[in-house]
Amino acid sequence: MFTLFRLILLNIYLDLAFSSPNFGNKELKDVLETYVLSLHEKYAKQIFDLERKFEEKIQNQDERIISLQQDLSEKTELINHLTRKLDLVEKEVEVLKLQALKNDTDQPDVVSYKPNGRNLTSQQKYNALKADVRRQGRLLQPANAMQPNNVIAFYAYISATIPASQAVANHVLVFDIAKTNIGNAYHPHTGIFIVPEAGVYVFTWNLPNGGVPSYHTLQLVINSEVWGAVHAHSVANSEFIESTGVAVVQANAGDDVFVRSAAFSYNGDIVSNKFAKTFFAGWKL
Repeated sequence: MFTLFRLILLNIYLDLAFSSPNFGNKELKDVLETYVLSLHEKYAKQIFDLERKFEEKIQNQDERIISLQQDLSEKTELINHLTRKLDLVEKEVEVLKLQALKNDTDQPDVVSYKPNGRNLTSQQKYNALKADVRRQGRLLQPANAMQPNNVIAFYAYISATIPASQAVANHVLVFDIAKTNIGNAYHPHTGIFIVPEAGVYVFTWNLPNGGVPSYHTLQLVINSEVWGAVHAHSVANSEFIESTGVAVVQANAGDDVFVRSAAFSYNGDIVSNKFAKTFFAGWKL
């Protein structure tokens, strides 16, 4: 600011001096013009330095914003992971209540159970949960209480076709019929396999599609990361297509593994009937 003020005063002085008929010293005129040019250069450099510092501050702020956004995304994924765990615990408590109810009363009407969102009668709900209890034994059994040979394996399928109204984006499939569940790490009331111990696992999932024009993509998800996908698309009533996926995974204890419908590819029913089963299976190598 001070430099600019000096330039203004000097320009006024030079204008007055050069316009005077008594001003005839050419050397002095050249010296003054050189001085004015040097002041202009100095002032321009100061402006450039200020602009550079301002741009650096903006860049630092942008990097800070990106870092905060990444931190928020990580915390959101953690919250979603813990929410799924809480939902699982609540459903396990529900099954344990059923065990107590089964021992204390013959009235099953207070039980609530909806595999894949299907509406069941009270007796069907009771029978379904009772079958879960019988298959799984103690659902809250410690993860390290495995078979003597340390086998971990499961195979489950969906008992009935999921209607299009429920087979929507990011729908987590509940494979409610667990035919094999060695180690009790698969939970048929949520569709989630919780890795009991770290190691290499093989997972496979199957999608039959047909009967009506429809298509679906089913994703294998571990925590919040997609590890694989299968797609089946039938374009005619007489067409029937199946797609099966396999993934080999280095998993950590406590990881959630499940199958869901993709947000970008879903239309029609997810078929599971006497002709073909939509299934989910896995085992530890």
